[in-house]
Amino acid sequence: MKSFTKIIAVVLVVLLALGEPFGMHYAFALPQGEEVMSGSATFDKSQADVMKITTSDQAIINYDSFNIAKPELVQFFQPGADSIVLNRVTGG
Repeated sequence: MKSFTKIIAVVLVVLLALGEPFGMHYAFALPQGEEVMSGSATFDKSQADVMKITTSDQAIINYDSFNIAKPELVQFFQPGADSIVLNRVTGG
């Protein structure tokens, strides 16, 4: 019985690791705990694996975490080609 349990555990680990090719999608990371410190910014999280961040020029945004997993996408939209935004991760 112990060897059967080990086999099941190994199969589950492999399936989780290969989940993406099998059409399995998970809630991963994306930036969390966003707080605008200067300027303005909006955060569109209406799609599960996409975050769209629209900022003013010279915006400053703090995040608790800023992670992007393989199937995820983070897009920044700024007013012009010379616009800048400072993104700071302040969480652990």
